[in-house]
Amino acid sequence: MSLANMLTDTKEVVLSSGAAAAETTITSAAVNMTGYDAVKFTVVLGTVTAGAVMGLQAEDCATIGGAYANCGAPLSVTDVGGATTGQSLLLDVVWPGQQFVKLVMTRGTANAQVASIVAQLYRAKNKPTTPDASCAGSLLTEATG
Repeated sequence: MSLANMLTDTKEVVLSSGAAAAETTITSAAVNMTGYDAVKFTVVLGTVTAGAVMGLQAEDCATIGGAYANCGAPLSVTDVGGATTGQSLLLDVVWPGQQFVKLVMTRGTANAQVASIVAQLYRAKNKPTTPDASCAGSLLTEATG
């Protein structure tokens, strides 16, 4: 019996292992959407200074080195009192118009540290999926109740 599961139905790609606290823009590497219909970006925040304004915008392009354009609506979050420290920001893009998609994160007004950025490609056309090279190990297990 085949188990429906996230491990063989999706692909996780680590795009950044962190960025120091700053008020700068971070642009991730592009993910290749061939074989997938959607991608969810997860930005895990480190220390965020009160009042920091953070934005996420997906951009897509037909070629990896071409000119990227916004795809979908942007997310904007303003920190109140350091409340977003240790939390995450999520941006989900379904059916991007082009093969390559990347994430642009803006950080303004006050410092925001990024612990990591991960892309989860899903709605795979071919299963099982193959883990990305940024995955150091994976295991699918079944609880025996």
